Amino acid sequence: MDQKKIDEILDDFDGSHETFRLYKDRLVLVLQEILNKSEIPTDSISGSLMTRGDLRSSLSQDIVSYNSFSEVEGVVSIRVVLMFHDDIALTAELLKREFFIEPLQLSHNESLEQDRFGVSINKFFLMVSEEKSGQMEYARFSSLKIVLTIRSTFQDAWFGVKEKFVQMARSGLIGEGNMNQLAQVSYLIKMADAELSRIRFSLDEKNQKRQVQAPPKEVVHIRTEKQGNKVKENTVQNKEVSHFNDGKPEFSEVTMRTFRDNLERFILDDQTIRNIDRNISDYYDTALTYNDEFVDTLARMYSNARIIKTDSIKEALDNGEPLVREMMKHLYDDIYQKRSEYIHKGTCLLVMFFILLAKTGSVDIIRRHVGGHLERTGISDTEFANNILLYYKKSAGTLKDGT
Repeated sequence: MDQKKIDEILDDFDGSHETFRLYKDRLVLVLQEILNKSEIPTDSISGSLMTRGDLRSSLSQDIVSYNSFSEVEGVVSIRVVLMFHDDIALTAELLKREFFIEPLQLSHNESLEQDRFGVSINKFFLMVSEEKSGQMEYARFSSLKIVLTIRSTFQDAWFGVKEKFVQMARSGLIGEGNMNQLAQVSYLIKMADAELSRIRFSLDEKNQKRQVQAPPKEVVHIRTEKQGNKVKENTVQNKEVSHFNDGKPEFSEVTMRTFRDNLERFILDDQTIRNIDRNISDYYDTALTYNDEFVDTLARMYSNARIIKTDSIKEALDNGEPLVREMMKHLYDDIYQKRSEYIHKGTCLLVMFFILLAKTGSVDIIRRHVGGHLERTGISDTEFANNILLYYKKSAGTLKDGT
């Protein structure tokens, strides 16, 4: 951009700085109120405002050319840090009730970043909704486009660590080998993030079972019969049904990506899966193709892997089960990509296997077919089967949050 245009935008920024500051402070308070009411466990909500120096540097380096200050994005940034990563999608849906929110388009480098650990993909543009833009307190903010980031506590911690190392790499203080080691740390933190959510889920499940085993009872005394001077009193006990927070948005969809993340920890270091990975890689030379032939080939390799199976599951795989093909869309950002850093192809196959097991709706069937995949996890086959069924039902949009 030419210097004259930069100076014009900076002058407009100076004149609008106070408006942006007020809006930042207001947004933080509004988001705190919304999340407090929703009872979503939140670590922190904070806002930041570009300084004049930040904006000047951005305009000087940015490859995008702006015609006016109103086109500049990210002058105000809001960061919401949640305790659990599986509340991120829920929070985004919740905020859509109050604001206009759209996913932020990632740059090519961000979308290919190997160790992003989900940090980059949880960015959104937030604007005043059409309904609120007519309200006096929001009218002057209606044209402002805010960058909203929603992270888990682990993601937020990882982002800070990674930024430090990236700066060191740019300064030549660390090499590529160190960055590869850092990517391994990223994966460990990612596993810890998923484990924290699993612990929360397990505790919630135990509390719900406790409620079912010892439900509160409502005693109703009904005076019904008169015998002489005495009134016979009948006692009726009604079981009270548990109620969930209807104020939370529905889980209209929990993506298979989340499903995959929760399954990864069950298959680490599994030799069978490594063999499947190797066979698929040899067969396709790492070039993945999304078509029926690919699904059928996976089915044949699945048969040769000696995983316990039933005829109905084998038949579903051989026929290119539509749900399995739908899985592929969620497992790979680009179904034609030639390599995937985080998604093992054998993992993909195993998830297909679990999906088809879950379709039976039977805990017993799932328990019989999990094989030796639970040996290192410390989780019972019954608990694993129940988890699989719950994730499958959520992915089909059949459950509400908390049910």
